[in-house]
Amino acid sequence: MEEINKTKSRWDLFISDKWVTAALILAFLGIVVIVFPWNTLEGKSLFGTNYFFKTSEYGALGDFISGISSPLLGAATIILLVRTYTLQKEELAKTRESLDQQMKMLKIQRFEDNFFKLLENHHRIVEAMDLHEKDEKGKKNTISVKRDCFRTFHNHIASGVKKKKSKMVADNKDEFIIDELNAIYDETQNFYKADLHHYFRFIYHILKFVKNATEIDDDDKYKYTSILRATLSPYELALIFYNCLHEFGDSHFKPLVEEFSFLKNLDRTLLFIPAQEDDYDKLAFASSEKRPGLLLIWKNAQKIQCGN
Repeated sequence: MEEINKTKSRWDLFISDKWVTAALILAFLGIVVIVFPWNTLEGKSLFGTNYFFKTSEYGALGDFISGISSPLLGAATIILLVRTYTLQKEELAKTRESLDQQMKMLKIQRFEDNFFKLLENHHRIVEAMDLHEKDEKGKKNTISVKRDCFRTFHNHIASGVKKKKSKMVADNKDEFIIDELNAIYDETQNFYKADLHHYFRFIYHILKFVKNATEIDDDDKYKYTSILRATLSPYELALIFYNCLHEFGDSHFKPLVEEFSFLKNLDRTLLFIPAQEDDYDKLAFASSEKRPGLLLIWKNAQKIQCGN
């Protein structure tokens, strides 16, 4: 039934074409000339002229009819052949366009399947986290599980900062410097490396996967990374902030965080030295309204760096 409707649709398109209409008119006139009852004209003049139709002259009349009908039928045949070819060409172009669109949709669907599988695996990594500490009797007690572990990681850094500042007061030092904070972060990351190293590598892997995807446009890439960002807690974003300033995250992880404005929702109250924001490009914190302009500036800066 579908094939019949498709054929009918093609026929409707064919007969509605002005060139086909002209060809059919020519063909009709050619046939009329052939089947016209010329014997009814015997003895009659041609349009009031001195020419009279005579049976003895039907041989000449046949040549006359052939001379008129042949060009008409020939022209109609050529028009129909040419138009049939052009219609087939147009339909093939539409079919190719439709197939290209289907292929594009399949590629996007495949990308989304892989992306959401990565998100699911990331969720499993966080769900599997649990932190323990031993009491005075050597018994392990659970102190944090799942996403709450990142609060513990942050508190560990905060505790180190507090101790360092207390020592600075005792030593009459004036300023808590970034190098000292980096040292405290390094100690925290090494202490919890079994959880943090795997976590950061996986976040980096997801951002890199989106970055390298050829199936989607750049604007859509930002949308997908925004989905990932929406799953993170404030403490996770704060730790990502510090990880990207670390020697292991600065060269590869940090550019991705900047490009996708991944710190857009960062809670500044969780930063120990607010001035460290200056170590990032403004694009890393950009709102949706300011992002397009800052992204253009950032890309130009990246090109200059690559050129150098």
